[in-house]
Amino acid sequence: MAFAFPMFLLLVTVSTSAYILWFAHGAVRHGWRWVSPQSYMAYPEAAKTLISTSGIAIAILATLGLNKAPAWVLQRSMECLVISIIFSLLFILVFIRIAEVATSRELPANCRSGSNPEYGGRLNNPELAATLLLAWVSITAFFWGFLYAARIVFYL
Repeated sequence: MAFAFPMFLLLVTVSTSAYILWFAHGAVRHGWRWVSPQSYMAYPEAAKTLISTSGIAIAILATLGLNKAPAWVLQRSMECLVISIIFSLLFILVFIRIAEVATSRELPANCRSGSNPEYGGRLNNPELAATLLLAWVSITAFFWGFLYAARIVFYL
């Protein structure tokens, strides 16, 4: 039973890594590195959900206090959730700017060819890497925070 919690942390880390690598694989192997107006809205909305959920969880954990649960469990849970909030905000800011840059790069070519200028743009390697790294940190920290919060139950 002593190894159950570290195994859950490892499982979450491997799962979120596989999820992010799935995006990277699609971008490298199949050229799926385009952002569209739909992705401008969908991905920041997902990050806002992480921010809201983490904020609510932090408020609940703060009200629990240190009565029964060890301080280090509450501290780690709240640290991970705060990291999730910070990196989710960074993700939103960076992704929106990167999407604007990618769309602007494609705009002259789209206007010359007569295609729809609202289609979006193609991310280059540094833009894709920055976006995926921020997403990985925010998602992994989010799940770690909730795993530590769930661990509190064992001390009640």
